[in-house]
Amino acid sequence: MKEFAIIEELRSRSRPVDGVTLGIGDDTAILEPGRFDLITVDTIVEGVHFRRDWSSPEAIGWKLLACNLSDIAAMGGAPGPYLVAMAIGPAVDHAWIEGVFRGMEAAAEAFVPAGFETGLIGGDTTQTSGPTVLSLTLLGEAAPAGAVLRSGATPGDRICLIGGVGESVAGLRLLEHFEATGRSLDTAEEHHARLINAHRYPAAMVKEGALLGLHGLANALIDVSDGLAQDLGHILRASRVGARVESHRLPLSSDARRAASELGASVVDWGLSGGEDYALVCTVSPDRAAQIFELAEEHGFEVRDIGEIREEREGFRIVDASGLDVSPSSRGYEHRFGRDIGSGES
Repeated sequence: MKEFAIIEELRSRSRPVDGVTLGIGDDTAILEPGRFDLITVDTIVEGVHFRRDWSSPEAIGWKLLACNLSDIAAMGGAPGPYLVAMAIGPAVDHAWIEGVFRGMEAAAEAFVPAGFETGLIGGDTTQTSGPTVLSLTLLGEAAPAGAVLRSGATPGDRICLIGGVGESVAGLRLLEHFEATGRSLDTAEEHHARLINAHRYPAAMVKEGALLGLHGLANALIDVSDGLAQDLGHILRASRVGARVESHRLPLSSDARRAASELGASVVDWGLSGGEDYALVCTVSPDRAAQIFELAEEHGFEVRDIGEIREEREGFRIVDASGLDVSPSSRGYEHRFGRDIGSGES
C-alpha cells in the first residue's frame, strides 16, 4: 500500500463544500474569508481508543467524526469541512482505510442536517511501526450571537441534558465481559447488541447544538465525552459556580439497567461516569427553561431537567430521589501521561 494510492483515495472521497474555494489538490485548502470561526481536533490511537477486533473500520471512522461533530455542537455551532491525518500501522491494508472513510461519510449523513456543509477537504498520511493513529480536524461556524462557552452558567440556572447517558460505557463493559468469559459476540442477546452498537456508533447532537446556539437558549454548554459528572464539572469550574444534580432524573435506558444488573454494576454510576455518549449538557435561565422543552418538542428531541446551578460555595452535589448524596466510582475518564511524581509508579 503506497502513500500516493492513499492520497488518491482521499481525493476520490472529497467533494465540493460551501465555503471552501479549494480542497484537495494543492499544498493547502483555501477557505472563503470569514466563513469558519470554530475549529476542533480529536486523535484516536489503536489500543487506547479503539481495537480492530472489537470495532469495524466503519465504526472507527464513524466515532472519529462523531466526536468532532459533538465538539462543534457543544459550542452551539454548525459543522463545516474536515481534514484527516493518518499514521498507518503495519497491519492495516487499503480496504481497512476505505472502511474508515466510509464510516466518516455515514456519520455525516446520519447527523448533519441538510443545509450544513460537511465534507473531506484534505489530510495527510504517513506510516508507523507502532499502532495506527487517526486524527481529524473539523471546522465549524458559530451562531450569529457567537459561540456558547462553558463559562456562562449562573446560580439559579436549570441544568438540562439532551440525549442519553450510560449506554456507550454499558456496551464497552459488555465487550470486556464477553472477552473475559470467552463468549462469542454472536451469542449476544438483543439488548446486548443494542448497547454494543451504541458504543461503536455513538450519536452526535448536531442539530440540537446548532438550535441551542441559534436561539440563544444556553448560558453554558458542553458535550458528554468523558462522563457527565466530569464534563459538568468543567462548566462549574469555568463559571465558578456549584451544582445540585438529581441522579434519578437521568435518562437511563432499560437496556442499560438490565445490563448493569447482569454485570453487577450500578447503572447510575454508568450514567454519571461513562463517556462517549456525546449527549449535551446545558444550563438555562429559569425564565427561559420552558422554551428549551418547546424547542425539543418542535424538533423531535428529548430534554431532561436534571438539576440546578448553585453558588460556588455549595460545591457539586449529586443526590438521589431521597436527597441522599450519591458518590460515583469516578467522575469520568481522564488520560494520564508520563509518571506521576510521588505516585509510586515505576
